[in-house]
Amino acid sequence: DTKHLYANPAYAALLARSPAKVIGHSLYDVFPADTAKNYDLANQRLFAMRANEVSHEVVSNPNGTQSKYLAYKFVVPDENGSPLAAGVALDI
Repeated sequence: DTKHLYANPAYAALLARSPAKVIGHSLYDVFPADTAKNYDLANQRLFAMRANEVSHEVVSNPNGTQSKYLAYKFVVPDENGSPLAAGVALDI
């Protein structure tokens, strides 16, 4: 089970949480189960391919609205060489 190692204020606000309430928590802790499963599967695919990925994503917000993002995801190694998923999303 992977955990968030970083969360900027904009990402945390999307989840209606503070960064401190995201860091150390899994996707399943901060997203509805179906959304978390989709993101988890996408991360596993990213780890397996060891390649960058660009996608359009629609995210359901806690207030019931939806936001659209252009997401750029990539794998970076930690200090031991183990893969970490990272990404940047642009609100479109």
